[in-house]
Amino acid sequence: MIKGAIFDMDGLLVDSETLTFKLCQKYLKTLNKEMPRSFYIQTLGKTYETNHELMLKTYGQHFDHKRFNDEVHRMLLEEYSKGNITVKPGVITLLNYLKEHNIKMIVATSSTREAATACLNAAHLYHYFDDMICGDEIIHGKPDPEVFIKAAQKINIPVDDAVIFEDSEAGIQAGYKANIKVICIPDMKVPGDEFKSKTYKVLDSIDQVIPYIK
Repeated sequence: MIKGAIFDMDGLLVDSETLTFKLCQKYLKTLNKEMPRSFYIQTLGKTYETNHELMLKTYGQHFDHKRFNDEVHRMLLEEYSKGNITVKPGVITLLNYLKEHNIKMIVATSSTREAATACLNAAHLYHYFDDMICGDEIIHGKPDPEVFIKAAQKINIPVDDAVIFEDSEAGIQAGYKANIKVICIPDMKVPGDEFKSKTYKVLDSIDQVIPYIK
């Protein structure tokens, strides 16, 4: 059995990607701009720098990407403060199973620590985890392996004894580069074959995970 479980957060533990997408659309509407679902999917799991270039290319060189990020972040925290977040099916069962078997658990997310803490508290999941490593605590975001390597170090688990739970292609790449097994549970986008080949398993739901980690 594994000794450590590393969890992505957005789109994996909670249905925050759908919420964030709606907030992006809401803010852009005030600027008379639109964001198709297909465009939002391109931004998932990417670094701020990568998305900055994408946003400027799409909305113009004078688009205030920082203000966009800040406003969506503010609205997201507001939603979390109201408890407006949905836990993904099977998550509670899996977390309880890991707790019962003394498996260390850590969240490794691109979100800021402020957002991650607010989200996990709103979803009543925070107490399950031994630690977190967040986007504002690393230098290189996914698909760089830094966040996962540091996550394994933080819970003092060798990479061979850990597994990553991810939903995005960037997360799969990061886990693969970190030499840690990745179980992918897709959210808004099913990974392409190139990315599937870098996973240990691709499953439809977290409900299906337990047999693969025993």
